[in-house]
Amino acid sequence: MPDDHGDDFNSSTVLTYGSLNAHLSPSDSDWFDIAEARAGDVLSTLGSTDTFGLLYDCDYLPMAGDDDGGIGLNFHLVVPEGACYLEVRGYVSTIEGDYTLVLAAGDDTLDTGLASP
Repeated sequence: MPDDHGDDFNSSTVLTYGSLNAHLSPSDSDWFDIAEARAGDVLSTLGSTDTFGLLYDCDYLPMAGDDDGGIGLNFHLVVPEGACYLEVRGYVSTIEGDYTLVLAAGDDTLDTGLASP
């Protein structure tokens, strides 16, 4: 399957509120520009693929990460002030599969079943 999202900061896909479907191949990571997100918003994945999410600030420094804080093997992150990018990868480099990425306003669970703080 062809790569569906950027592999680094410079080629990141702009993420808007709602959900999008994506695919991880072995050793792949998908990068998203989350400039539209506000502090307190929620980023999470849905599906059976074991995902790991890592947030970066605008200087490309890691800020926060999560593995299985969501439903099943999915991550669930509350966006901190100053976050600019999200990297989604498999928990291990051999993971392959589809996932749904959700960006929800802090007061909206968007059917993830998990409330924001």
